Amino acid sequence: MNCLVVEGDISLRRDIVKAMTEAGYRCSAASSANEASYLLKTERFDAAVLDMTAENGASLLLAEYLHIFHTQTAVIMITSPDAFPHGEGSRLIPNVDFFLRKPVSIPELCAVVDYSTDQLH
Repeated sequence: MNCLVVEGDISLRRDIVKAMTEAGYRCSAASSANEASYLLKTERFDAAVLDMTAENGASLLLAEYLHIFHTQTAVIMITSPDAFPHGEGSRLIPNVDFFLRKPVSIPELCAVVDYSTDQLH
């Protein structure tokens, strides 16, 4: 399974990619939505793991782009711990398949990636 990880924090991005690679996923990493846009032109991804707080909301635009032009890519958004305290994320941002809060549990992230890609394929 091919995954795109977009995370502005270099150490967290590196940790997520390392853990997901060790779990058997192929991962490409981007530090910004602009970098991710380039990768989306050259590769097909089964899942995109996006940091919601990156670049002042640019990940929200990236999620919308994926929803329109890459319909077979599951979108998982990683949010701050206090975002959407009542679960309203999916209603407010319908282009995202799943929301996870920081700190991210890698086994939970992998389970969500597996589940969401199974739903789309």
